[in-house]
Parts: sequence; structure tokens; C-alpha cells
Amino acid sequence: MRLDTENVDKVLIENDLVVMHKADKIHFMDKPHFHDGFEIHFTLTNGTTYQIDERKFDSDAGTIALFSSEELHRVSIDRSKLYERYFVLFKPSFIEEITTNFPFLLEIFSKHQKVDCIELTSDQRLKVINLYEEMIRCNQKRDELYELLNLKLKLTELLVLLNKIFYSDEKLHKPVSYDHHQTISEIVAFIKEKYMNEITLDDMSERFFISKSTIIRAFKNALGMTPNQYLIYTRIMKSRELLEQGYSVKQVSEKIGYRDESSYIKKFKELQAESPKQYQLKNLRGKRS
Repeated sequence: MRLDTENVDKVLIENDLVVMHKADKIHFMDKPHFHDGFEIHFTLTNGTTYQIDERKFDSDAGTIALFSSEELHRVSIDRSKLYERYFVLFKPSFIEEITTNFPFLLEIFSKHQKVDCIELTSDQRLKVINLYEEMIRCNQKRDELYELLNLKLKLTELLVLLNKIFYSDEKLHKPVSYDHHQTISEIVAFIKEKYMNEITLDDMSERFFISKSTIIRAFKNALGMTPNQYLIYTRIMKSRELLEQGYSVKQVSEKIGYRDESSYIKKFKELQAESPKQYQLKNLRGKRS
């Protein structure tokens, strides 16, 4: 896993799956980041704050947070605390053999069935910790055929458990309200729908009846970035799906609203740490190694 610690914009999954247990007192994200896969984050620390796009959640130990590949997110914790957590990042292709027959397993990450944070019972916490420990053990020996298979099965078991909890409506967290929350939510939805068009601060100000300075200030407070930065991130995240579908870099650039291909390539490399073509060659759907 590659992490740019000076400018935390992205965490890239190099081997289809990364799973870790970490505990440290040095943890600070000054801005959100995104992944090129899904993440299941399990905090063991009280006072953990999750920011997922415009939504914020104040959570305690025993909370699971789910991040999709199309969401910006940030985790905040009091710097005086020991921050302990488990997390697994994976690309859908890692368990494609299973999700082909059981596609509902990943629907908890989708915008249609979105669940952000789940508070676990004590029994569920023990099960989740055991599954993480098993995944860590298997991942260390993933070169062995049976251990790789077991790793996929343990991840599937975790997804099954989370689906059962989600569909039982058991202790799902609700977002914390903050100043201009409703307006920011509406602007975020607007950007996600119209990202392929030219969107200016003037457009947002006129559409949502709020001053440009207030929009910028509210976005920075809520998301840690300006509306224009969020638009750029959205375009780059959306472009990955088009690249995976086989569209040319030029076609993708046009579809997501860039007037020239070079600007798109430059921004993609800045945020994704590789060129669009490099990303496509590694992630083209239907490709088999």
C-alpha cells in the first residue's frame, strides 16, 4: 500500500487486498483521500470521527465504517489518544469468483443501499476481530494456494456478517448535523450529477442562494477542500470506471468534462500516482493475468 504522508490524497491498493491492525499515537489527516477499491474500517478507539463526503459520524470503539471507491473520506482522532484500528482495503476483483454469483455482498457500498457506519455488539466485535486476525494471517502466507483461498473466504464471511447486520437495521449510525449541512449535501449531490459539465462558484451561488464566500468556507469546514477541488476529485474517481470499461483516454477526458486531454492526464497522475493508461492496463475489465 502506497501512502503519500505529506499530501494525503490517495491510498492505492497494489495487490488487490491490504489488511492491517495498527495502533499508534501519531495520526492526522488534514484532508480527505480516496481509494481505488473498498475499505472496511473497524475502530477500537472511543471518539473516532469519520467524514465520508459531506457526512460526519462521531463513533466509539466497536464501530465499523464502510468506504467505497467513489467517496472521499477522512478519519479524525484526538492526538492524545492511542488510535487502534483494523482495516481491510480490497478491489472487487479480489473476490470476483464469489460476487459473480452473490453480487448483493457488495451492495452495502453502493449509493443505492448505502450504509456508512455500524455499531457492533460485543459478540459481533469478537467475531470481527477474529476475522481480521485470520485475514492478516492468511495474507502473510497468500503465496500458498490454500491460504489465498482462505483469505477470500474470510473476507466473504466478514461481508456476509455486515450484510446481515445492515439488513437488520441494527444500530446504524446517523450523520452529525453541522452548519450548512443541508446545503453542502445538496451541492455535493449536484456536483456528482453534473460533474461532466462546467460548474462554477457563480452557478452554485445562484442555484443554492448562498454567497460564494460562504460556500467555500462551508466546504472547507465540512470536507477539508474547496468545491472546485471536490469537483476535480469526483471527475478523477468517475474516470476510473470509464477507463475500466475500455474507453480511450481521450474519450474519458471528454466524458468527464475536461477540455483537453493533457490536463486530465496531469490531474489523474497527481491524484492516482500513475497515468490513466497505466491504470487502464492494470484494471481493464475482463482482463485475466
